[in-house]
Amino acid sequence: MERSLYYFNKDRNVTGNWVGLSNSYFYAKEPKKALETMESAIQLLNTKYLSNENELVMNLAELKLLTQDYQGALEILKPMLESGAKYPRIYGYMGIAYTHLGLKENAIKYAKLLEGMADQTTLGSPAYFSAAIRVALNEPDEAMVMLERAVVNREVEMFWLGVIPIFDPLRTNPEFNRLLLKIGLKTGLRAEK
Repeated sequence: MERSLYYFNKDRNVTGNWVGLSNSYFYAKEPKKALETMESAIQLLNTKYLSNENELVMNLAELKLLTQDYQGALEILKPMLESGAKYPRIYGYMGIAYTHLGLKENAIKYAKLLEGMADQTTLGSPAYFSAAIRVALNEPDEAMVMLERAVVNREVEMFWLGVIPIFDPLRTNPEFNRLLLKIGLKTGLRAEK
C-alpha cells in the first residue's frame, strides 16, 4: 500500500498510478476506497465513459464486477460496446455480469465470441476472458480448457490468475493449481477468503 501511495503522490496525472492505487485498496480489502479512487480519477482526469480505450473506465467496470455490482458494470460496458469497442476484456466482463444477472444465454454468446477470437489472435487475452465467463457459468472443465489455451497463447492477462477473485471457484482444483505452477505463480493465494 505504501508503494502505491508513493507512486500515486509522485504524479497524479498518470492513469496507471490511479489504477495501481485502486487495485491496492481492493486487494487490501478496502473495496469502497477502490471504487471511490476510480470514480475520482475519472472525474479529475476528465475521462468520458464512452472512451474506447480508457484504462480507468475498464478498471471501474472490473471493480463493479468484483464488488458484485453487475448492473453497474453493464452500465459502464454497454456504451463502450455500442461505441464500437471490440475488446476481449469488455466481452469477458459483460459475460460475467450477464451470468450473475441470470442472463446465461447472453454470457454464453460472449464466451463463444471470445473463443472464436482466440482462434485468430492473442491480443486482449480472449481465451483468458472466455475462461472467466466459463467460471462464472460454473463450467470448470471448459474454463480449464480455455486457460490452457491462454497459457499456450501466452496471453498477457494470465499474470492476474493467481489473485483475481473471478477465478476463486477453481482454487481447490488440482488442475488449476498445476497450471498456476506451470506459469510461475503460487497456488492458493486467495484460498483464505
